[in-house]
Amino acid sequence: TLAWCLHQPPLLTTPIRSSFTNPRLGASIYSAHFRSPGNQAALSHYNYSSTHHLHRSSLILTAMASTDSWTHEIESPVAAARLFRAGVMDWHTLAPKLAPHIVASAHPVEGEGGIGSIRQFNFTSAMPFSLMKERLEFIDADKCECKSTLIEGGGIGTAIETATSHIKVEPAANGGSAVKVESTYKLLPGVEVNDEITKAKESVTAIFKAAEAYLVANPDAYN
Repeated sequence: TLAWCLHQPPLLTTPIRSSFTNPRLGASIYSAHFRSPGNQAALSHYNYSSTHHLHRSSLILTAMASTDSWTHEIESPVAAARLFRAGVMDWHTLAPKLAPHIVASAHPVEGEGGIGSIRQFNFTSAMPFSLMKERLEFIDADKCECKSTLIEGGGIGTAIETATSHIKVEPAANGGSAVKVESTYKLLPGVEVNDEITKAKESVTAIFKAAEAYLVANPDAYN
């Protein structure tokens, strides 16, 4: 459920391979720019930033744009279960630590991590909106899979009508994992998608790479 700061240069230093069927339609609930007459808003399902610069060459990024969805895949040397717990389910705990200049605070609003649970992210002035709330619609912890919906903030009512995400972290043969994301959205009438799709995809990747770096540096965490 995850621009890092959309007003700063991308943090990625690893080469990225990407392809788009129509870059003007590649919106993301994690990170996308939307533009309407006289107003520009940035949409994010997880809008964070990090000072972590990628140093691995194993990153594979693919994206497919459409009028209402995109898919995204990232490879990681970290085991699936650990990356899912840190980069998805407990990201509200890690985000303020790894990106305090973007995420001022984050906390559960309702529930204890099960279906229907809601959590809130509060942003610093670096972001164009102050908060974001998301509701967990589905979770299978054993399969490292979840679905969530953006219900408040993050562009709701200003750029988009609805936004949902489906994340699954699958084990890889080398002991690492592959993060697979599918995001769907519905734009408000008159809203157009900006052309900065590549930057948005890089921003999504940076979230998981920040979690990856934390887990590599802390091998006992999230086991």
